Amino acid sequence: MSQEKLLIIGTLPSEGTKCTRGQHRVTISFAKYLPIPNTLITIKKTDNFIAKMFSLKIKNRSLRNREYYEVSLLKMILFLFKYNKVFITAGSKVGLLAGIIKKIRRRRLNIIFRTGGFIYLERKIAKDSHETGRNHLNNVLIEKFVFQNVDKIIANSDYYKSLLIKIYPFTKHKTFVVNNGIDDEFFQYKITAKNTINDKITLLSVVDLYRKKGFDYLIKVLKEVNVNKKIELIIVGNRLETNKNFIEEYVKNNQKYFVNKKIVFKSRLSTEELVYYYKNSNLYLQFSRLDEGPSSVIEAYYFGLPMLLSKNVGTHPDIYAWKYCFIEELDINKLAKKLTILVEQLNCSQPVISTNNSFINWKNILKKDVFSMNGYEEFLRPNEP
Repeated sequence: MSQEKLLIIGTLPSEGTKCTRGQHRVTISFAKYLPIPNTLITIKKTDNFIAKMFSLKIKNRSLRNREYYEVSLLKMILFLFKYNKVFITAGSKVGLLAGIIKKIRRRRLNIIFRTGGFIYLERKIAKDSHETGRNHLNNVLIEKFVFQNVDKIIANSDYYKSLLIKIYPFTKHKTFVVNNGIDDEFFQYKITAKNTINDKITLLSVVDLYRKKGFDYLIKVLKEVNVNKKIELIIVGNRLETNKNFIEEYVKNNQKYFVNKKIVFKSRLSTEELVYYYKNSNLYLQFSRLDEGPSSVIEAYYFGLPMLLSKNVGTHPDIYAWKYCFIEELDINKLAKKLTILVEQLNCSQPVISTNNSFINWKNILKKDVFSMNGYEEFLRPNEP
């Protein structure tokens, strides 16, 4: 019995990227570990508009031992007419195109759409969107069209699924959860005792600096923490150039509250550099206004790093249930009170906390958990000859 190939359309980082994260890592993991044959394509990255839109040339590339094809928009359309099953991690505009082609093909195209966030929620809940007026309305309409016309929607946490169904009730019976995992590259790093030898407590937050991720809450909560210990907050993320000045100005204007408190910014780290901070920090923080299923929380769990999260952070149910995972309302006073208690309890060189890592391995998630979901297995089932 032959098995029909699945077309995966995703996004991958530019050549030379030191650390593959977020949606890029999701794309690679699905392509590597989904237990059915698949072809992975991405949209051509070039400043040449003609080449990006109309070139028929296919560029064969590879990233972390996974081959894929870099194609133009026109060539992607041809792929969508050639394949009968497509899995999309590349965003709502690719989903829109696939939905239109599905209508042209009279529904002879099955579409799984993996969503990790969309503009309606970001605008409605986080009040964070660079799009206003007509552009924002157009994108909301695009997203609604996509959700109406795909066959399955994959959310990356129960939290995100509940929000999606609340806003779009018609998605209830076709939305399934595949929690994020971490990739093999992290499992090569041994879990060892903290290397910290000085007297400071190191707090870590791996978040891009924009409003949805609640970077401003990190600073405002830290301001209210009053303990007789030195504290260093390390923020690892992108968009530093946009909001770093805001943070530095805030600290400058509230200097008396930041005595013995230091804030360090890091960006564009390699995987090895990022692992260093996970292994040498004492507590992980994430105070997002809206975060559907960040991989950083799972990475912190893997390295046995106790964590304090706002309730708006989605993650795996087993991490929520972990006794070193603390959840609080997104409230400055409540978060500061809890953080104060945790910092007072922490040792600068605390012992390693062992964790169960089997459920956060992408390989296990996509070879076992995915196939246990009603509907998803049916979608991936090979056609009978």
